[in-house]
Amino acid sequence: MLPLEGHRALITGASAGIGLASAQALADLGASVILAARTESTLATALHSLPAPLANQKHRYLVLDMSDVNVAEQLSKARLVGETVTDAITILINNSGGPAPGPVHSAKQNEFIQSFQQQLLGAHALMQALGETLWDAQQAGKAPDENLYLERARKLLNVK
Repeated sequence: MLPLEGHRALITGASAGIGLASAQALADLGASVILAARTESTLATALHSLPAPLANQKHRYLVLDMSDVNVAEQLSKARLVGETVTDAITILINNSGGPAPGPVHSAKQNEFIQSFQQQLLGAHALMQALGETLWDAQQAGKAPDENLYLERARKLLNVK
């Protein structure tokens, strides 16, 4: 049995970079993963990169725009093979993108405002949509042990 078998993870910003690497690591540990990002074509490609060491793992993707404060409404309308997205999620990684890379002195103020909206308000709306599901998993003892992530991160980073 793998440490995250039976867990379902939703990861935003999961079509590339840190989000995709997080999804791959969780999948490798046995979790079923829902990738969330804005672009369906990159999500479809990312989905094929996820390992599935267990026969009962079901990886899926969801087109979701975290810069839209109506993210809770997007989630409530979304369906994944007949089930709502919020069903049985025990792990949430909010990794939606930030401001464009580059020197801060050349960034425009509206880029920071948009990033703030996406990072804080979008994440808050997502937590509101998933809050009861995650809380119920925590109370039922179904939430994964946070030390598992620290241990895995230390191994990946080769830190003792």
